[in-house]
Amino acid sequence: MPGQNSLLLAGDIGGTKTNLAVFTHSGGRPEPLWVQSYPSREFPHLEAVMEVFMAACPEAAQAASACFGVAGPVVNRHCDATNLPWEISAQALKQRFGWACTRLINDLTATAHAIPLLRADELFTLNEGRPVENGTLALLAPGTGLGQGLLIFIGGRYVPLASEGGHVDFAPTDETQIELLRFLQGRFGHVSIERVLSGPGLVNIYEWLVATSRTPADIPSGDNQQPRGLG
Repeated sequence: MPGQNSLLLAGDIGGTKTNLAVFTHSGGRPEPLWVQSYPSREFPHLEAVMEVFMAACPEAAQAASACFGVAGPVVNRHCDATNLPWEISAQALKQRFGWACTRLINDLTATAHAIPLLRADELFTLNEGRPVENGTLALLAPGTGLGQGLLIFIGGRYVPLASEGGHVDFAPTDETQIELLRFLQGRFGHVSIERVLSGPGLVNIYEWLVATSRTPADIPSGDNQQPRGLG
């Protein structure tokens, strides 16, 4: 961990965009000093993005440590990004840019670390419930893919667990959803839940509606609820 009053460089590496930032760190919640976003697919690798960012942000060269949340499984400090043709190595980044400490973590693990630090005005309740003190927390992040994660309370604090749960099978629950599954099987073969619940998933559902001459009014909604798996 960096010392007090140091600068941190952090990145969120996704299939659509790469967000990079420099944060000040003084023992509490890190605060952003410089933030920039880049379209991931316009660059051949993360190092190319970093070079552009560091040229634009002089403070980035002063960062002692860097951590990157990557959309994909991280094994032995290395990640082949799931929805991006990048191979990312913590060791290669450290050698290239000279940070004293360089970490790669799953992007949902990175997001999960932030949940206990959220302020009240950064929360919005979708459905009222009765929270359980120190209970397990679930994290869902539909985007280019479907990120999933857990936080388990251990030893007086929440510990994030990485997950690639977006790649589990899409499990239809009625005839309409079974028809959607068959349509997607013809296009992709294996149909994971993120083929439905994600940004590209919305496109897949729309194309299925067009291909089958359906309109949203043709889809049964039960008791004023959207069909599970199609929301």
